Amino acid sequence: MIALQKLQYFNDVLLLLNHYRLGVSAKGLVC
Repeated sequence: MIALQKLQYFNDVLLLLNHYRLGVSAKGLVC
């Protein structure tokens, strides 16, 4: 159960990081 929670947390962090990178890329393209 704890392993599953850790996996979910890791997935959330990866999603957030990917979203942040996408945002930075979008800003770079716009500017």
